[in-house]
Amino acid sequence: MLLMTDSDTFPAPPSGGLESMWKAMCDHGAAVVSAAVAVRGGSTMNCEPSLPGQIYEGIAGTAYQLIDLVKIRALPKPWFSVVLSDDGTEKSVGSDVGFLRAVRAAGHKTIVHYAIPMAHVESVATATRF
Repeated sequence: MLLMTDSDTFPAPPSGGLESMWKAMCDHGAAVVSAAVAVRGGSTMNCEPSLPGQIYEGIAGTAYQLIDLVKIRALPKPWFSVVLSDDGTEKSVGSDVGFLRAVRAAGHKTIVHYAIPMAHVESVATATRF
């Protein structure tokens, strides 16, 4: 297993983060479980509408991600790479989304775990300043 986290996000207490992700992975037979900062109001900033408090099959960014390395070992490498626009000037697909699309294309489940409250470091730091 590999637990990845973005440098600017973390599970907000009380989250039961890793234990909850492991349970979701086992319950759903998933190769990857992703938790990301859920946005109220149906935002698609994490690749599809975020559904706060829910667990479902889908794709989200890598804010906090548990990966079963045994299930994905046959995926072509590199597992994480950025896809550029046709003219090569802009990112069209991020490495996290590209990775999850490849995992799904290989026939594995990926789970979005919005039952874990996630926070951006900047938001928490700003909210706690005196």
